[in-house]
Amino acid sequence: MYIVGWHIEGFGIFRDFALRDLPSGMVVFEGPNEAGKSTLLAFLRAVLFGFRARGRGSVYEPLKGGNHGGRVFLATRQGAITVERFYRKPARIQLEDGTLLSEPEFQQLLGGLDHQTFSSVFAFSLDELSSFESIGSEQVSARIFAAGLSGAGPSVRDVMTRFEKTQEQLLRPRSQEGEINRLVHEIAVTERELREARQLALSYPRLVEEDERLAAEIRELTSQEREISQALEETKLLCSAWEIQADLLRCKQELTDLPLIDWFPPQARERLADIKGRLRDGGERQEQLAAKVSSKEHEIEALNYGLDTRLLEHAQEVRQLAEELQLHTQQRQEKLRLEAEWQERAQALRRVLDQLGPGVDEEHLARIDVSVAARQQLRGFRDDLARLNEALIKLRAQLETAKQRAASLEEEMTAKEPAGDSEAEARRKKVREISGFLKEAGTLAQDWAKARTGLENLRVLQHWQERAAKEAARKRRQMLYVIGPVLAAVVVGLVLAATLGGVKGTERVYLLVIGLAVVVFVLAVMLFGLRGAWDGGGSVGAGAFASPVDLEEGRGLEDKCKELDGRLLEIASAAGVEIQAASDGWPISLVSALEEKLVEAEREVTRLEEHRKTFAQLQKDLEAALGHRAQASEAFKQAQQELNEREQTFRSWLVANGMPGTLSPEAALDFLALAERGREAREECARLRQQIKTIDEQLALWEKRAQDVLTQAGVEPETTGVHQVEDKQLDLTRDRLTRAILMAKVRLDEAEELQTKLRSAEAALADLRQDLDRTTATLEMTEEELHQLLAEGRAGDEAEFLERLDIFEKRQKLKERIQELEAQLTKRLGLDERARTLRQELEQGKVEAWTQTAQTLERELEELKERRDALHMRSGELKEQLRGLENSANIAELENKLLQLEATLAQAIDRWYVAGVATTLLRSTLARYTEDRQPQVLAEASELFGEVTAGRYARVMALPDRNELVVLDSAGRQKNPGELSRGTAEQLYLCLRMGLAHEFSRHAEPLPIVMDDVLVNFDPRRRRAMAKLLLNFASSHQLLLFTCHPDITEVLLELEPSLRVERMDYDHTGSSV
Repeated sequence: MYIVGWHIEGFGIFRDFALRDLPSGMVVFEGPNEAGKSTLLAFLRAVLFGFRARGRGSVYEPLKGGNHGGRVFLATRQGAITVERFYRKPARIQLEDGTLLSEPEFQQLLGGLDHQTFSSVFAFSLDELSSFESIGSEQVSARIFAAGLSGAGPSVRDVMTRFEKTQEQLLRPRSQEGEINRLVHEIAVTERELREARQLALSYPRLVEEDERLAAEIRELTSQEREISQALEETKLLCSAWEIQADLLRCKQELTDLPLIDWFPPQARERLADIKGRLRDGGERQEQLAAKVSSKEHEIEALNYGLDTRLLEHAQEVRQLAEELQLHTQQRQEKLRLEAEWQERAQALRRVLDQLGPGVDEEHLARIDVSVAARQQLRGFRDDLARLNEALIKLRAQLETAKQRAASLEEEMTAKEPAGDSEAEARRKKVREISGFLKEAGTLAQDWAKARTGLENLRVLQHWQERAAKEAARKRRQMLYVIGPVLAAVVVGLVLAATLGGVKGTERVYLLVIGLAVVVFVLAVMLFGLRGAWDGGGSVGAGAFASPVDLEEGRGLEDKCKELDGRLLEIASAAGVEIQAASDGWPISLVSALEEKLVEAEREVTRLEEHRKTFAQLQKDLEAALGHRAQASEAFKQAQQELNEREQTFRSWLVANGMPGTLSPEAALDFLALAERGREAREECARLRQQIKTIDEQLALWEKRAQDVLTQAGVEPETTGVHQVEDKQLDLTRDRLTRAILMAKVRLDEAEELQTKLRSAEAALADLRQDLDRTTATLEMTEEELHQLLAEGRAGDEAEFLERLDIFEKRQKLKERIQELEAQLTKRLGLDERARTLRQELEQGKVEAWTQTAQTLERELEELKERRDALHMRSGELKEQLRGLENSANIAELENKLLQLEATLAQAIDRWYVAGVATTLLRSTLARYTEDRQPQVLAEASELFGEVTAGRYARVMALPDRNELVVLDSAGRQKNPGELSRGTAEQLYLCLRMGLAHEFSRHAEPLPIVMDDVLVNFDPRRRRAMAKLLLNFASSHQLLLFTCHPDITEVLLELEPSLRVERMDYDHTGSSV
């Protein structure tokens, strides 16, 4: 199984991040810190095995939005699988044919792994790698070993846990929550209820009789309580109604005492207040209007006095002048601007003439030809001169280069004068000599090797013959030691048998003969065996090591070796090779030294030949360089002459066109540009002078008309007309005229404003006079309305009217109160015969007697209630006892219940026992299997750890009694992981994980491995070794390696150039390598 890709909709910093087409081998994900590598590891864990609870780690809420989760695409032996999971939602696991898998089916496909096991062994970070607790825990070990037992499904540890939970649910020794505890408790309760039921069954008739008696007493007390309650209610009703009766009598007496006024004008008080208010407001308004009329009349008189009628008659002409004043001002400003521009242009013209030279004035400027044709002709001169100058520079450079090349070649030839023919012939002769020495030395070395081999064979033969002789002697001695005692024992036995056995003479003779025959036979066998031992020892040595050379030939081989040694030493001396003849195989070393000498001599001859060829080529190059130098010199002279002729033509053209003859082409172009600017400035000055003259004429006409209008309107300017002043006073005069027009405009606005105010004041005065007349009429009508109201109230003045109104209102209130009190009495007492009786008794007013009677009745009623409640309580107790007797009277039912509880208890005890036995068996089975299978995991881890550490550590072992690991170094010393460096410990844990993953793949489908920066603490050599192991491991497991270290990626790419590398960046777009 391997991960083909994923699509993250929202998880931590990722949103809509997708990747597909991942291979089944190793893939490296490289990116900087905070690029999301650890988040990607958490995403794969969450989607494959579910999101962890918030309290058990971060859920990586989506920081950039999107649904919290995503999809992982897997390739398995069953085909493609898509796992889709979102936070707090059920997972959707779908095969490529559309079939949906449940969570248990998917877990079975994953070999029964859970989130913790996968995170510990198959998907881990650097922090998780640094600790053995994650892979050394009992749960992880049990998961791995259970996969080996069953191949799929839940682990043995889970089954054991379920059995233990079953036992705990059935029985808890110090608690009442277990099923067995509950059953024991229920049996005890049922037994107690059965005993109580049997005792209560005897008292049932007595309790029924007592309950009937109590019921009769309760009925009697209830009747008495009802009668007393009715009397108490009537007494309390009289007490509470007496306050209403007393208030009613008082109101009737007050009504009788007041004068009889039964009618009055409706809303009299409000009407009187309204009329008085209107009279008061009308008088105040009449006084205010009279004051306003007087004030407005004085205002109109003042406005008429300050009104300028002459100016108002010419208002249109003055306003038109004011509107045209802005245009007048703009024309004056435009004139100033034109004059300033004229001054600037004139100065520019003077600067241009100064730049052109002292002999150039405006007339000379007009004669200079600044046409396009002249400029084009001038640019032609410039280009020709530039081209000729550039060509001249190149030719000069070529000439210098040719001179330098020739000089350099002459110096090189002088320094590389070749050796003479005699030296070359001497070098070739030396090569021939060394070649002859090498050939002869090769033949002599072969002969020397053969002679040495023969001598060695002789020495080996002599050694084995000596060993064979010693072995034969040892065998003869052993045979004598064995057969001698046997013969002695046989002879002694025969003699004793013949002399002491009671044997007759003839038989004794026969027995001795037979004994001697046996002895002879044994001796013959012994002699034959000894001969075979001697003969056999000799034959083995000769047959195995026989040689064609004898001792004489051996001495001849030694002489030949000495002769060969002497000749080889002579060759070495003649060839100048230093060699040690005492060392083994020294002729072969001599041949190798001669070969090196020959190669060096041949190289020297080759070097001399190459040197001669190089010198000949230098001679040819020098001749060519001298020819190039002559050609470059001639071309340079011709170019110099052509440049001088073209410059002379250019100077003549400058003088003919009115320009100094000393100018360069660029300066001449600048001269024409200045001349053109000067002519443009001259024309612009003329145009500006004409515009200024036109504006002056327009200003004079307008100012004459303005003076006439002001005079007619009665506004006199402060000075004479503009046309009558000199030029130096023109601006001052025009400013005074402008001020006069503005002043006339202001006076006109004021006069029009006064005229508008006057008309408004006259209209307001007319309105005020009308309001005053209406207010006076309204006051008269209001006074008439007041007199009519007093007449309706039968009063002569306002005080009498208010007095009669107060009496009428008081009588009305008393009548309403009497009606209200009558209604309250009727509501409390009613209208029946009982109510009439209570009204008659109420009229007597015996309040104290009613109060004492109510207190007495309350005490009697309280005593009755207490007695009745006591009887009710006793009756309830009796009824409860009777119901208990009735419910528990079925003793057989309680006995049946007790039997069922006891049977259930027996079944629960059997289940508890079975679960305990099963747990014990599984635990022992798991322990044996762990002991059998653990060495295979540790053996693989030992092999991997040894490769990484280059044999420094030979084995990884487990100590079952202490549940910990140790490693053995090459010297056999033990170390626990805590004694290792951090990097070495991480290498150990990584090897253990690979061993566990490989062990798991033997019984289930291999799962992908995800590692987050697990190589950062390794030194370069061990990092490279671990990288090789990971690449090999990736041949059977997909391996996704996350890292932020480019050097790790470089090591992996160096070992496997075709490795796929995914670059991750902050925006999570990524790139593949």
